[in-house]
Amino acid sequence: MLEGMKILSFVQRLAGAAASQMLGDLGAEVVRIEWDRKNRNQKGYVFDSDDRELFFQITGRNQKSAVIDIFSEKGRNTVKALLEEYDIVLENCFSNSALNDFFDYHTFSEKHPGLIWCRCTCFGSGGPRKDEYSDDLLMQSFSGLSSLNGYRNKPPIPAGTSLVEQHMASLIVFGLIAAAFDRERTGKGHLIDVNMLSAAMDLQIETFGYYCNGGRFIERVDTGLSTRIHQSPYGVYATKDGYMVISLTHYDRLCSLFTPGSMDHLSEEAAMERREEFDRVVCSEMKKKTTAQWTELFSSLKDMWYAPVNEYDQVMEDEQIKHNAPFIRVGEKHGKDIYAMGHANRYDGKGIKTRIFPPDYGQDTESILKTIGMTITE
Repeated sequence: MLEGMKILSFVQRLAGAAASQMLGDLGAEVVRIEWDRKNRNQKGYVFDSDDRELFFQITGRNQKSAVIDIFSEKGRNTVKALLEEYDIVLENCFSNSALNDFFDYHTFSEKHPGLIWCRCTCFGSGGPRKDEYSDDLLMQSFSGLSSLNGYRNKPPIPAGTSLVEQHMASLIVFGLIAAAFDRERTGKGHLIDVNMLSAAMDLQIETFGYYCNGGRFIERVDTGLSTRIHQSPYGVYATKDGYMVISLTHYDRLCSLFTPGSMDHLSEEAAMERREEFDRVVCSEMKKKTTAQWTELFSSLKDMWYAPVNEYDQVMEDEQIKHNAPFIRVGEKHGKDIYAMGHANRYDGKGIKTRIFPPDYGQDTESILKTIGMTITE
């Protein structure tokens, strides 16, 4: 669907890498410009040294790889030549670096007025923190996101996955597609600024919307309630043998499920106005039956919102997950298949196929340089 889009991708870490992969999945020609093999891995790895490039394997499909020394004059001249062919640039590498003056949209847009350039930073391209570095964990904290999670008298709990960077990747993709659509109409290029802080704030549209308009937040509680804005029940509750999530279930349904009389002193209004007290009863009652018993009871009621808290082993065995087929083969290593999360959307009932397995480091350098009349040895 994006055939004809030609993108130079100067990226590292998850946000830029995931965005490049999404664009490649949709048919764009994405060339990953690589200058340091270490950028193919991610810090804090769970694998041994033989698997350090697995990060690239799960974020590098449907792209090409060209190795260019962007710190050299020759490399920078090569980039200038490539911009004659590739008129969209994605970069998240050059904030607070010696390359700032060279890798600048305004420098190149004078010669290429149709150039689209997506500049990705941590805190934004201006302001007192514009040159500071951050990561997903730090940004969850800085943006207030972590303050919404956790229990009273215990530290706030950040998400266990890089959700800010993954959301940032989506913002990058739809920003570039919107800019490309507008260029088709006007011929005008665009500079797109995407930053991790704004992505983290964007994940909190509902909570910040309530807060800015006088919404009443409660302190974090030590029951199952995993929110500071919703009524009870809305969270994770221990059962006799595990955990379940219950979401926004009406008072009358709970009365029909729980021990007779256990909720007589409460009401539908109390679910919000006395939510901590309400939630303590929910916690107490949920511990009286197993997860399987509650599942059978909940399934008999209409519009009952609940789910087991699955570990990854259970997720992989779920029939709906198997039907959705979220994982795809992206290659092999040492005779073992490598799998990654596939493109999330379906188009006309079909998933996106892998056109290009994640390339070896610099695999396409020669062919890419050939398009601009250069060779590796020049």
